[in-house]
Amino acid sequence: MEHGSTVLVREPGEISIRELLADTWRAKWMVLAIVLIFTLAGAGAGLLITKKYRAEILISPRLGDAANHLARSGRRRQAG
Repeated sequence: MEHGSTVLVREPGEISIRELLADTWRAKWMVLAIVLIFTLAGAGAGLLITKKYRAEILISPRLGDAANHLARSGRRRQAG
């Protein structure tokens, strides 16, 4: 490959960054199409998939609070 008056010598199989960028620029519409397809597919899947929410909680009262609650609820039943 000649560049001005300088001759660039490349080894077989060597890739020029300039050629790589030129090929990528020529294929920009293909790259854009692929990115757009996967973006739309991801957005569509995100909107169509059923959302599942799950929460778990474990409440354990202190021993004194449980005894007071049981005593109070027993009095209410006897009074009612």
